[in-house]
Amino acid sequence: MDRDETLAVMTVLKAAYPRYYQRMTRRDAEAAVALWERMFAQYSAAEVGKAVDRLIREKRQDFPPSVGDVMSLLPGKLELTEPAQDRKVMDWYEKHVARCRELGIPTAVEAKKMGMSSKEWGELADERGL
Repeated sequence: MDRDETLAVMTVLKAAYPRYYQRMTRRDAEAAVALWERMFAQYSAAEVGKAVDRLIREKRQDFPPSVGDVMSLLPGKLELTEPAQDRKVMDWYEKHVARCRELGIPTAVEAKKMGMSSKEWGELADERGL
């Protein structure tokens, strides 16, 4: 999947989960697109799109599917080819986690595991200034 195809898939996710992406900064969106583009580079847009559609249809949740959720429906194994980009994504994630800790709130993933809806987490994040 190339960048344009990745953007198309991410647009579907944004339409299906508008609240989740509502406060996403441009920088965060660019990091997400770069991650998805790299993770699904060996797959066609049709394969990834079909997996995303299935997850949207079958998983009744407030959060979009993760890379791992989508990957679990695709054949083959992932081969990472850009370690520098991996580091960029990890740097962003570590800063995000640190900011959540600083504000005394769980990350979105932690909130989901705790049974919190994306709406509840979003309201808490807004309240605390994330």
